[in-house]
Amino acid sequence: VSETDYWNYNQLNEAQKRVYRVLQENALAMPEQPFAVAHLEDLPITEISICYLALRNDHPEYFWLPNSYSTSLIDDTFYFRFTNPNESQNDSENFYPFSKQERDAKVDHLTKTIQEIFRSRLHRSMSDYERELALYQWLVEHCSYDSDTALGTVERPQSYQSYGALVDGLAVCEGYARAFQLLCYYAGINCTLVTGTDQNLGGHMWNMTQIGGDWYMNDVTWDDTDRDGMMSYLYFNQTTAVLEGNHIFDPNLSDHPGGEFNFNLPECTATQFNYYVLNHLIAHSADELQTLLSERILQAAADESHWVTVRCSYRTFEDYTQIEAIVNPIIQSLNQSSLPSD
Repeated sequence: VSETDYWNYNQLNEAQKRVYRVLQENALAMPEQPFAVAHLEDLPITEISICYLALRNDHPEYFWLPNSYSTSLIDDTFYFRFTNPNESQNDSENFYPFSKQERDAKVDHLTKTIQEIFRSRLHRSMSDYERELALYQWLVEHCSYDSDTALGTVERPQSYQSYGALVDGLAVCEGYARAFQLLCYYAGINCTLVTGTDQNLGGHMWNMTQIGGDWYMNDVTWDDTDRDGMMSYLYFNQTTAVLEGNHIFDPNLSDHPGGEFNFNLPECTATQFNYYVLNHLIAHSADELQTLLSERILQAAADESHWVTVRCSYRTFEDYTQIEAIVNPIIQSLNQSSLPSD
């Protein structure tokens, strides 16, 4: 993915883009001293935070960057310094979670991990959709949700980064989202981060990807059930409207009165590359559900898979007991046959 494809960068004005590029240059250099980013007449100091968030949200490979920073105004020039919120007052060695040498070793490890993922899962003839799906599946299969970090009982900063998800196999939602974004970048797929809260008003992060010229919502975290690699695909290539059923989106930057925001996300309305639509796995009636389940279960048995997934169209059934009335006889029939029932 080239610089012109970075979603957040392209939402900035020219003055903000200049600050973004200065921040990017210094992000790689990891300076310990404050550095000049702009002049007083260029932009308000409050907009520097927008530039830094755009940089961090465009570059999941910069896993060493801290969330925190400080700014100062000296002789009409704004200065910026990366800071570590856990640093001691007099510890000049603690601006970043690790040294440049450690950073470089971790970058090498991360790069080799991604290369191995691509060797094992992708091939040249794959479409964008097929690459996206293969990478989504790999992440669900190889990463587990870090409940301890999410609950605050342990402190694992890397669980918030792409490195934690891809190398350590452990992440919270932010780590999942940044990892999927990085994998998409390597595959040549446009992808960005989306922030908001879940239905319990807890902070949450997911993705927006571009397939076939249209944008789709993806929530890898919520499709990772942690049940023997089982995936629901409920949040793979979905519309904005579907996610709004249980995700609360932060406002767009253009409507941003203060606080958390997204960088002017478009409304995702396409369904062509939704997993269930593309694979004809949506039942619109009881008969269709029975046929779909029977076919999928037989195929799963032939593939030695232990789970199947189908969807019912909205309001096809009034309650779950109607679905059970269809599913249970199929399971009973399987239990009486030679097919594995698990």
